[in-house]
Amino acid sequence: MGKKRPKKVRKAQAIAAARFFRQQLKLADENGIDARWVIKQVAVLKVFSSSQDPDFIHEEGFTLSLGNGKYEVYVNRDLPEGRDNWTYGHETAHIVLKHHEEFDVDNLLPYEHWILNREANIFTSEYLMPEDKFRKAVRLPLTVNELARLKNIFKVSWQAVINRLDELHIYPKANIEQLFCERRIATKEVEMAIATVAVAEEKGQVNTMQKDVLRINLDENMRFTICPRCGNTDFSEGASYCKMCGLYLYNDCIECHAHNVADARYCEYCGNETTLFKAGILKPCDDATLYIMLEELLSREVVTEFDQEGNLLAIRIKTEEDDLQIKEEDLPF
Repeated sequence: MGKKRPKKVRKAQAIAAARFFRQQLKLADENGIDARWVIKQVAVLKVFSSSQDPDFIHEEGFTLSLGNGKYEVYVNRDLPEGRDNWTYGHETAHIVLKHHEEFDVDNLLPYEHWILNREANIFTSEYLMPEDKFRKAVRLPLTVNELARLKNIFKVSWQAVINRLDELHIYPKANIEQLFCERRIATKEVEMAIATVAVAEEKGQVNTMQKDVLRINLDENMRFTICPRCGNTDFSEGASYCKMCGLYLYNDCIECHAHNVADARYCEYCGNETTLFKAGILKPCDDATLYIMLEELLSREVVTEFDQEGNLLAIRIKTEEDDLQIKEEDLPF
């Protein structure tokens, strides 16, 4: 084993080594690399569990040199998906960069260990997320969904994608943190809106037909295309009343008789009550915000979440993150 001590990070050498290593293994055209499979080609892979062995609770992985170019690599099996692939790549980097052969790794100072780990990280970034392929894969404007897509393509963690975007000057890390903050705020607003609707429905403040009113379209004569009271849609030409329940099919002003839109509680022309509001089918304007929430919910798919006992935990609007299997607890910020 050599007795050299690292003096500076060899960035160019680490990048060149990663590109050459990809070519050697004929991975030049690959995006998402299975680094676990690769490391088995250069070392004996063993796993440990930080949850079961407190001595390794802070370890993600490490490499032992057996001499004569042979290695044992230990990786924490409790690592989350993406982070584990990065760790396999990181330990591969130590081997390919010959850190154990060139340096006395067991007797280095903390800063010298940092230098070697930094070289390994630079290697791993280029190894798992080659600059040319990564730049081509990024779609702007950047969103949380786009980050998740990149994470899945290159089989790495959120943090690895964020760091790569930052180091390649594609998108600064501070702005990415803001994206996650905005996402959480938006998600919380939606959850609050749905909770408000759920409470209102529980109290009987919103009935099924009230939801239907929000969906009602008017024809060219300002007549309902669906009866707000019974849901009937079969009207004869020229009919003014529903043949099923007798409701007047126009939301007219009770004073000036002007036709109004379906959700009008008061006439837009004279300010008096409309027929739907007078009949109690439309609720007071104090609930206008609630109706807007309902209208949003009616136009989008809702996701319900339950605990193991079947108790309702959350009701929220489905987003693209659900298809990408994004979990809030896994997000980096």
